[in-house]
Amino acid sequence: MIRIEKYWENPNVLHMNREPARAAYIPFRDMDTAKSGKRGNPLTIKR
Repeated sequence: MIRIEKYWENPNVLHMNREPARAAYIPFRDMDTAKSGKRGNPLTIKR
């Protein structure tokens, strides 16, 4: 019989078979704003 470790009973194991964390998509108003790193409301219209 195959012996499977009961990882769900081990408090030291937080995640199994998960993809690594990644950044969310954050839109910028234009290239200059993206380069500066200052985020704001992407729906703001320049006049």
